[in-house]
Amino acid sequence: MAGVTGDDAKRVAPAATRPPASDERHLYAPWSSDLARGTEHGKKWKVVISVWGAPRDRTEAQRQLDAMTDSGFEVPGVQPPTASGLVGKSAYFVRLTLDGRTTTRMRGSFEKGDDAFQQSAAMPLETRRTATSGSDQRLVIGQAPTTAQEVTCTWDDATTTTAYRPSPGTGIVGDFEDLIRPADGSPSDWFVCLGPEGRTFRTVAVTK
Repeated sequence: MAGVTGDDAKRVAPAATRPPASDERHLYAPWSSDLARGTEHGKKWKVVISVWGAPRDRTEAQRQLDAMTDSGFEVPGVQPPTASGLVGKSAYFVRLTLDGRTTTRMRGSFEKGDDAFQQSAAMPLETRRTATSGSDQRLVIGQAPTTAQEVTCTWDDATTTTAYRPSPGTGIVGDFEDLIRPADGSPSDWFVCLGPEGRTFRTVAVTK
């Protein structure tokens, strides 16, 4: 369930062989929810979580594995991927699209009863072609309990950024970050913190 990086080009299976996308349990086509959107030096970015429903048996799991593979998703925590590793679990993928390039930054699975501050990952938000793996880790994405009202990220200079819940009924239009939001199909909520340029992530905690 650790954060990962890597290219994840999305491919679409032929309509004749792809299982129905309208399945209400989302076994063969995931729920997708935007967690954050923004503009960095004129370049658009967004964070999207995709959640696949839990297969009940190996037959459903094998069909899901085929659908994941056809859609360009890598099975979380199973190498080599097998259908048995998917049974009874909902798989999630958190992807960052930056300047038109999409990479998977977190992947893992939920089991029944999960709702906790369990996983987070920090990563660069860098649009320059000269960016390296050592770029400042200032974009933080993670799970939060459904009861959390604030999540605070602390940076390397001891400054902080607080992610909060938007007021009930608030419509979100355009760019947004530093929020705690539910995600379709996820038992936990999710937060995104964006630090100032030049800052690197140090710690994160639920503060309210």
